[in-house]
Amino acid sequence: DTPETCSVEGSKATMLAAGTCRILADQSGDVNYEPATQVVQEFDIALATPVFSWSDVAKTFGDSDFTVTAPEASAPTYSSVAGTYTYTSSDPTTISISGSTFSVEGAGTTTITATFTPTETSKFESGGQVAMNVTVQQAEQASLTLTSTSGTYGDPLTLAVSGGDTSGRSEEHTSELQSRVDISYAVFCLK
Repeated sequence: DTPETCSVEGSKATMLAAGTCRILADQSGDVNYEPATQVVQEFDIALATPVFSWSDVAKTFGDSDFTVTAPEASAPTYSSVAGTYTYTSSDPTTISISGSTFSVEGAGTTTITATFTPTETSKFESGGQVAMNVTVQQAEQASLTLTSTSGTYGDPLTLAVSGGDTSGRSEEHTSELQSRVDISYAVFCLK
């Protein structure tokens, strides 16, 4: 009696969508029996709740933007549930997100939460969430190189420092070098 939510074939009812299912049962009479009184049975069909699985990811600072494989969504009697996800990062200074593109912003760990919207909203619950951790390791720096020319005591000595990272921050020099020269804007004086 409710073909949008359930169907009946013989003695088997099939749930088609969430809602109220109404089944009518009739039995005809024969020469010895009158027809049975029609019986009506109604029951509610709830939305199926998808179950999610998703794996953690490891990256290194400096890695390119990336996309992740969407979480797997399944439900009882369904091997997969079609739908879309929206993503949020608990720490955008580690991983930022634009649509489904993830960008490495800095070393650390963040939790990415995926919120699910099923294609078939008449069968599956919306808003299910699953989380994964993304760990971003520190990148290794290139070796520092310090080049100079010889100098005379008291005269400025220009040193060139190269290598390290490319983020524009100051290089840190060893205490041995600092004990022999005053560091000031890449111009050094011998002590």
